[in-house]
Amino acid sequence: MKWGVITFPGSNDDVQAAYALETLLGESVVRLWHKDTALDGLDCVLLPGGFSYGDYLRCGAMARFSPIMRAVADFAAAGRVVIGICNGFQILCEAGLLPGARIRNRGLSFLCTRVHLRVDDADTLFTNRCRRGDVLDIPIKHGDGCYVADGATLRRTRTARWRRSPASAMRVAMSSG
Repeated sequence: MKWGVITFPGSNDDVQAAYALETLLGESVVRLWHKDTALDGLDCVLLPGGFSYGDYLRCGAMARFSPIMRAVADFAAAGRVVIGICNGFQILCEAGLLPGARIRNRGLSFLCTRVHLRVDDADTLFTNRCRRGDVLDIPIKHGDGCYVADGATLRRTRTARWRRSPASAMRVAMSSG
């Protein structure tokens, strides 16, 4: 696969994401700047974590207006794989590419911990090397980690079993967030 990793002003996990893809997974990576306007030749686009534009207005709210986001929206509309991690997920919500929103954690504190996710579906892009029932130990760090949406959206995302979404492939088995 050929991945595009987008860097926004304030991104701080872009280097780690590119490193993991290239060095640990052996994938090809193209580094993209938020002012780029094309995603030609890519199979997957990753929006990393960090504090885009300092998150001064609202997490991801300013980054959604970056020139590259039009290309990301077109890429997603064409059914291509787009992944948002932490702040990248917030940007995708702010841009209207994902339903719902992320809000402050319970207790209004920043969390840096690990959670356990149980694999419910091992036939996805993210879980195809796992077995159903496996429990994955995943590090998290965020201040706005509570995902919220209306009841209909939550029911739809729980039942859709999206083949390209890690959220639908795994359910939080134990969480402190």
